[in-house]
Order: sequence, then structure tokens, then C-alpha cells
Amino acid sequence: MIQQSIVAIIVGYAAFSVVRRYAPKAVRQFIRKFAVQLARKLSLNTLAKKIEAPSSASSASCGTGCGPCKGCGSSDTAAPSAANTIKPEALKRTIYQIVPPTSGTAS
Repeated sequence: MIQQSIVAIIVGYAAFSVVRRYAPKAVRQFIRKFAVQLARKLSLNTLAKKIEAPSSASSASCGTGCGPCKGCGSSDTAAPSAANTIKPEALKRTIYQIVPPTSGTAS
């Protein structure tokens, strides 16, 4: 029963992540507004502010240099810098913070 609950949570989170990433902008905005309303209804005002914060950053127009048109920066296609890459060691540290490694004994 517990395993099924854990699997259901993982599958639900995966589905939420896919929808959040690939859904049209209108759907993402609706989900964000719904989440803010739910957080406020549950008296989670700090969470509501955190959810609302990214929407104000994305409201910039194309004239400001960075906005919803994704027209930020120059049009040349330079190679990605080292700041945009993830090293395997950093990824392992992140994963181990979420799920600590288990010892070699199985019980």
C-alpha cells in the first residue's frame, strides 16, 4: 500500500512537471493562478508570493531586451559557456542531497 502511494506521488509529480513545461502559456498561467488562490485559501501567503513572483518577471516586453518573445541578447549562436553546463559531480551532489546514498547492505 505504501509503495503504491509513493509510486502514485512520483507519477503525479512527473505528469505535473511535463504539463508545467510543455503546456501552452495560457494553461501554465491558469495553473499558476489556481495555485496562488489555493495557497491563499490555505493561509500560505509566503508560498503564494513565491508562486506569483515569476509572473511579474515574464511580463517584460520585447522592447526591454528580455521578455516572452525569447528575444534576449544578440542573435549570434555562440557556443555555450561554461556557466551553462552542468558537471557530473554537481549533479551527483544534488541527487545525494535529495536521496542520500544507501549502504551496501540490503535488508
